[in-house]
Amino acid sequence: MLNKFASVLVAVGMLSVLLVSGCGPSADLSLKFSPDHTARYKATTETTKLFRFDQPNLGKLKEEQTQSLIEMDFTQTIQSVDADGNATARITVNDLKIDIVNYGGGNDSLRKENRQGAS
Repeated sequence: MLNKFASVLVAVGMLSVLLVSGCGPSADLSLKFSPDHTARYKATTETTKLFRFDQPNLGKLKEEQTQSLIEMDFTQTIQSVDADGNATARITVNDLKIDIVNYGGGNDSLRKENRQGAS
């Protein structure tokens, strides 16, 4: 009984969203490029991966964690725009930083001897 009521409630909610969604004004979301327009952007991506291999009958546990951080600073200059609004752009990478750290593995990048520039 409760499942039927929940299903009917969800259906009514979805129907009301569909009916109301077309009532508002529309907006043009296309980009309007102009030649020689320049913009500078910074994009950052960060990921963490965890690896865990557990063998309880042997009493062994192996864990590794890899973290990566990628930062890119770039400039976009619009070269030309065709009649349909499609643009040709020159993209220049100003700065690129890649930092990858592996914790707990045989290639532990936190150890002093594995770090770049370590003495």
